[in-house]
Amino acid sequence: MVGDTVWIAAIVAVGAVGTAWMNAHQVNKGKREDALQRSKDKEEDYARQDAVAEKAAKAADKVAQVARQAAEAAELLVTSNAETARLSAIANAENRIKLEEIHNQAQQIHILVNNNLSLAIERELIAMEAALVAMVDNANLQSKLGLKPTEEAKSAIEDIKKRIDSLKVDVVHRVEQTELAKAADRQDD
Repeated sequence: MVGDTVWIAAIVAVGAVGTAWMNAHQVNKGKREDALQRSKDKEEDYARQDAVAEKAAKAADKVAQVARQAAEAAELLVTSNAETARLSAIANAENRIKLEEIHNQAQQIHILVNNNLSLAIERELIAMEAALVAMVDNANLQSKLGLKPTEEAKSAIEDIKKRIDSLKVDVVHRVEQTELAKAADRQDD
């Protein structure tokens, strides 16, 4: 009996040790599997983070590239604007000179036209005065001969007097205008 008890105790002991060992092995295996899973999860997480970081780096590179291109475009625009402003200033200066020349020529033409028109008016005035003298002398001569001047002659004499008055005003006005134009021309020089 003692032999059987020893065998039973040995079997129970081996079973208990085996069960404890199997339990420990299972727990260790679970821990290893958990550790492996955690390690795998960490690796996947690191891989995702690396992928996100790589995408962020590529995006940052693209942003930097676009920023460089924008800076180059802005520099070209500034250079272009400066060149446009320079060319515009040159064109404005040239146009100012041309306009001044045209203005001076117009002033000279204005003076010449005024002079010529003034001379024409003065000549007409002289001719009208001569015609008036001739018509008045003719009317006086007719009166001395006992003839009356015709109504047309009297009307013509009155029209000539009015025209002479108008021409005298025009001559004075033309002289004033010519003097003003000459003064403006001297002031421009």
